[in-house]
Amino acid sequence: MESIMRFLTPKSRTAYIDDKSSVRQALEKMRHHGYNALPVIDDDGVYVGTLTEGDFLWHLVNSGKPNLRDQEETPVHKLIRAEWNPPVRADATMTDLLEKVKERNFAPVVDDRGCFIGLITRKDVLSYFAKLHAARVAP
Repeated sequence: MESIMRFLTPKSRTAYIDDKSSVRQALEKMRHHGYNALPVIDDDGVYVGTLTEGDFLWHLVNSGKPNLRDQEETPVHKLIRAEWNPPVRADATMTDLLEKVKERNFAPVVDDRGCFIGLITRKDVLSYFAKLHAARVAP
């Protein structure tokens, strides 16, 4: 059985948002890294959820305060949608991983305590399967 850990980008090389960050801080981090979604973790390293550009957009629209300075008091944990982009466990199967990345650009990966250990990108999984397929059809 193939381990999904071969695809892991470890937490130390991953951009993520602290759940106590303000909306403004999180938006600035997302902008700096150029991602359209980032995982959110708490002080204990537990994966809390994923925030997307859309989450921020709808928050700004619904709050009636589109000025970023007005968003310095709002913590990002208030924006997280429950059960959106649940993580995969480190011992997940390749089938589980494939199901996950077909829906999202990345899969957050957690250990058995629910702590975020990194993520796996759709690009890495597709590259692996493309190489596997090429090797099987090569003359």
